[in-house]
Parts: sequence; structure tokens; C-alpha cells
Amino acid sequence: KTTTTTLTGKFLEAEGGRVFVGGNIGTPLLCRVGEMTQKDSAVLELSSFQLMTVSDAPRFVAVTNVSPNHLDWHTDMREYFEAKKNIVGARTKRLVTNADCEATLELARGCAVPETVLFSSRRTADEVFSLCPRCTAAITVERGYITVTEKGESRALLNVDSIRVPGRHNIENFMTAIGLTLGEVEVGVYERVAKEFLGVEHRLEFVRELDGVRYYNSSIDSSPTRTAAALSAMADKSLVIICGGYDKKLDYSPLGKAICDHGGIKAVILTGQTGEKIYQAITAQSATHPLLIRKSDFMEALTAAKSAAASGDCVVLTPASASFDAFKNFAERGETYKRIVNEW
Repeated sequence: KTTTTTLTGKFLEAEGGRVFVGGNIGTPLLCRVGEMTQKDSAVLELSSFQLMTVSDAPRFVAVTNVSPNHLDWHTDMREYFEAKKNIVGARTKRLVTNADCEATLELARGCAVPETVLFSSRRTADEVFSLCPRCTAAITVERGYITVTEKGESRALLNVDSIRVPGRHNIENFMTAIGLTLGEVEVGVYERVAKEFLGVEHRLEFVRELDGVRYYNSSIDSSPTRTAAALSAMADKSLVIICGGYDKKLDYSPLGKAICDHGGIKAVILTGQTGEKIYQAITAQSATHPLLIRKSDFMEALTAAKSAAASGDCVVLTPASASFDAFKNFAERGETYKRIVNEW
């Protein structure tokens, strides 16, 4: 969500308008409402907590995907999904969502909005349209280009090779932001932003190289699915990863599989409240898992990761958990990691 929110703001800014970007991304916008005019755009990242009680909805809406999260607070996945659905309302003009996620497909099929835009990095446009009768436009990857198909015609919008941030999930982030801004900006904006955009802080953020080891901060990975996406984006790397943090009562079995299937993970340093749960998920998955090292203290975990890495490896802080067992938020956790790594 954070990357998509940031990209949406950058597309609109590149078109020349005044844009306010904030919300759950870390910048409250209520205090800036007085500055806004009807000519301005506001791009908000909204959490399920914020959506639980909304009585109105934006005109342009995106739901990137729905996967288990915050189950320490929500009664169950159904309540979590119902909160997400509150983002669509009577004023909503366009819904952009994921054709490769069953929950978001359910949302698209059930919402009567004027424009339903579905994106998929895995399917053809014809396949996307067959999944949802309400779909008015499909955003897919065709011959290396992010392409929109609507009213029987297809247009190439962005060369995938222009996207500098790694991973399929980042292609999908671009697809989502393009879906939100389609028709609102000139098509050339997408290429210009893609060639300049290096990602958001705390999301596979390169910190430094020391003794041939490259260090990355992905503290924003506060759920198993986020960490799995980060690992997928670094599928060709030799990794030492640091996992664990505050327990949101999530299932770590899929993460255990992602770690064992990666093939390039040398060691997993486990810390925080969820360290033991992640350990159990990995060992239950395979007897030939990477080296597992458990450390109770965050500083000890970082030192252990440094010791386990050799020249040519990458050390990645990708906790798969929230930060509240030891830090104020994921940003403080990431800043602490960067400070320690830069002091070595």
C-alpha cells in the first residue's frame, strides 16, 4: 500500500497538480485540510482500523490485495475484509483491484461502481474480463509492457524494464497506481516516474556495503506476505535474513514455505515475540532448512547476521511482524537498524 500510495502521488505531481500524500503512510492530513482546494488531489493510505468507522468514501479507490493481518485486533478474517470493503461507497467512481486475489475479486464482483479496473501480472486481458462481468478495464503485462485494455482496444503504457525497483509485487504496485490515475495524467508520466523511482524508505532500502556484504532495510515488512514478497524480489541473491517482532496472531506457515523454497537463504536470525513461531513454521516445513539462529535482543540479532554473512551475501531486515514489542513503529525499527549498520 505504501509504495502504491507514493507512486500515485508522484504520477499526479508529475502532471503538475498540487498533491497531498499521507494517511497511514505516516503523514496525518487532517491538520492540512484547510490548505486544500477543489483543484488539489489527496492520496491517502488507509488501514483497516481507519476504515472500520468511515461513513463516506473516496472517488478513486484501490485495494491492492487482502491477506491475513491484524488478527490480534480483528475478530477474524471476515471482519478484517468487511473493514476493507468500507473504502468503497456511494461516491466512488472507480475501483482498482487485484484479479489474482480471491478476496478482491469478490469485492469487484459485488460493488456497483461506474468503473471497475482489474490488474493482473499473471493473466491475459481476456482472462481478466472473464473473471468479473463488472470489469470495465484490464491492466496486464503484454510483450513486456504494462497495458490497459478497455472497450476492445489495448494501449501500452509502461515498459516493465523501466521499473527500477525489483520484484513482481512492484510491477503490481505500478499497475495499481496506473489504474488510479488512468485518464488523469498523460501516459508519458508513467515512464518518467518509473525511471526515477528507487522505492520508499524501509522497503528493501539499500543501506550500505561493508566487506562485500550488502545490507538492506525492509522494516516495513510487518506481515508474512510482505516478507515473502521481499524474498521473491531477491530470488537470485544469497541471503541472511532477520525476522521476528510483535505477535499479531498470524499464521507463519506460508512464510516457512517461502523461506525453505527460496534456495538462497543461508541463515535466518530470529528475534522478538514471533521468533519462536517463525522457527516452528520453518522446521515444520522442511528438515533441510537454512541455519536458524535465535537471539532475544535486536542488537544481538544484527550482530549474528553480520557474523553469518560473507562477501557476496545480502543481509535483509525483513521481520514479517509488527514492531511494537521493542519499538514505537516500523520506522523506528528501520532507523535503528540503519544506524547500527552504518556505525559498523
